[in-house]
Amino acid sequence: MSKDQFSIHNFLLQKMDGGISIPPLPDAVAYIHRKHGTKEPVKFIESTVYRDPMVALAVLKAANDDIFQGLTEIDSISGAINRLGFETVEEVVVKTLEESKAHLPKSGKNLDFFKKFWSHAIATSLCAGKIAQVVHYRDDKLVRIGGLLHDIGTLYIHEAMLELKKKHLNLTKNPKVTFKVNDNLIHELAYEFHTTLGEKLLSSMNITGKLSEIVALHHASNDIIAEKPHVQIVALANYICYSIEIVPEHAEKVRVETDDFADALGISTIKIAALEEEVISLQKEIDIVLSSK
Repeated sequence: MSKDQFSIHNFLLQKMDGGISIPPLPDAVAYIHRKHGTKEPVKFIESTVYRDPMVALAVLKAANDDIFQGLTEIDSISGAINRLGFETVEEVVVKTLEESKAHLPKSGKNLDFFKKFWSHAIATSLCAGKIAQVVHYRDDKLVRIGGLLHDIGTLYIHEAMLELKKKHLNLTKNPKVTFKVNDNLIHELAYEFHTTLGEKLLSSMNITGKLSEIVALHHASNDIIAEKPHVQIVALANYICYSIEIVPEHAEKVRVETDDFADALGISTIKIAALEEEVISLQKEIDIVLSSK
């Protein structure tokens, strides 16, 4: 890690205390207004949460608040509803959507970034749920939430660095150094730190169990996570979704990773191909929704 990267890393850690405003998926805001008052409120809230990483994070944060210290960690929406009660969870969902929608960029590169992030997060979540069914992993809700939040560190870094750029802060402490925040730098930092900072972000919310492991280890080698099927499932889902999005020169590496995790979980190449086709179809549906916003 270079000195400049070290300074930025410390800045990103400090910003966790002050908080960063991250907007929700545009469709989630419209959905909650459209469906409010439904006859199946619990299913409605769960489906709303699974539409957006930040809403899911807000609900889990509330369910793992300091007042519940010493109790079992909550890593599912149904668990949060059991602990907090439906009305409280509903309030958290509505409040999160209403408070954060003003931060959504109207156009340009930032909006394109958010749409790409949301699309990948939702697709990974759905794919992880399907893989859980294939390998008969019982806690499909855990890997669904894990898939939704696995890259939360990337989103956090993106927003924090944009704030840094806006304020023209110089983190190098050297007036002779001109430090420019650009797309390449943000991409480099996200690649380098999104797993560790994502884990720390969850830790700051008292989320340190299996969900935290998914965020921290979804890019780890298979031998490191061999005894952690929840991580393996999300890692495989991530690579399957990523393989659809990437440029050709990275395809071979992603294919190798996909095959390795599939082998570890005992999933045939035929089944992986079928999952990829399903994800492509899902991705198109997600992109249609996002393109209309």
